[in-house]
Amino acid sequence: MTGEEAVSELTGLPKTVGAPTLERIKRILDELGNPQEVPKVIHIAGTNGKGSVAAMVSEMLRADGHKVGTFISPYIHSFYERIQINGRPIPAETLARLWERVRPLATGAVAFEAVTAVGFLYFAEENCDYLVLETGLGGRFDATNTVKNPLLSVLTHIDLDHTELLGDTVEKIAAEKCGILRAGGRAVTTPHQNPDALEVIREHCRRLKVDLQIAAPAEILREERGVLELEWCGTVYSLGMTARYQAENAATALCAGQRLGVSAAAMERGLRLARQPGRFEWVNERLVLDGAHNPNGIAALCESLGRVTKPDEVCVVLGMLPDKERMSALPMLSRVAEELIVVPVHTPRGDDGRPLYEEGKKYFKKVSYCESAKEAVAMTDKTVCVCGSLYLLSEV
Repeated sequence: MTGEEAVSELTGLPKTVGAPTLERIKRILDELGNPQEVPKVIHIAGTNGKGSVAAMVSEMLRADGHKVGTFISPYIHSFYERIQINGRPIPAETLARLWERVRPLATGAVAFEAVTAVGFLYFAEENCDYLVLETGLGGRFDATNTVKNPLLSVLTHIDLDHTELLGDTVEKIAAEKCGILRAGGRAVTTPHQNPDALEVIREHCRRLKVDLQIAAPAEILREERGVLELEWCGTVYSLGMTARYQAENAATALCAGQRLGVSAAAMERGLRLARQPGRFEWVNERLVLDGAHNPNGIAALCESLGRVTKPDEVCVVLGMLPDKERMSALPMLSRVAEELIVVPVHTPRGDDGRPLYEEGKKYFKKVSYCESAKEAVAMTDKTVCVCGSLYLLSEV
């Protein structure tokens, strides 16, 4: 079996099967000898910022001399990015070999469960010092939530997303995310957490006797295209990820780093080297990529973009899945850009984007439609912001 054949089989598995449960993944992991039972796990859940915080914490630990396994979802350019050790994606031949071990046990499993099992096997085989795990969806029934006693649980900003699966209020969603907490454990949450979510987090921590720390906020000192410097607890940091909202993620990651005993030098180096493709990523002076796909993410993107550009110089290339609150993105984006090009998102969950195109005419001075994001970027000589879906960014 080749790596691409393994990817094809893994991605071909169903996304959901019946009611949420951990029974399938637990059964698979039991058969594999429970490779997830390792002592040093940092488990991250939340609506926005999970991937960025995972990248920052992983780089801090790596800068401190550790071998770090990182599990993320989704990927941008290659499926292999989902399973990494010290920033290097799993080799194709290794993915194929490990999937051949998991496949006979994965009857009835969903895609995320199968990939999670492969990831745990790889990290165990490579004897990683730390695992940094990003939940795929929710927390309580997420396949990564089979780890028993994480060294630290991290809850990033929580907002409305996947309401059809997690609940229709922030409180319900927060309760699902709090499923990663363990009795007597330690947790960190972001400085400016949603107040309704924070109340739920505090209650869960009180009930489980979890030692919760709310990260101190960071102050932004310098903000330009591709540059973000901030001060946190008296120390100045230069970030490799430069969206304004990364200050919040950096504060969360720094708090986590402190609780993990990471050295000051490693925290500084980790933040400087950490990268997360598709998070306000300036490819060059006139092209920025951002995978924001919900109202909170779009608002954060607009805040960052509006501080380093002017509306008359910006064209937004937008593609969003119909199961997102996509119409609410249009008025927000129209405040930072005068031109809009709508494109389809080429996934089974996507559509042609025509409803966005028609609605966009109400808000933008110029609205166009294009069949692909790559072609759309070439249609304008303005500064281009491609956003709306992480899947879209791989086309550019």
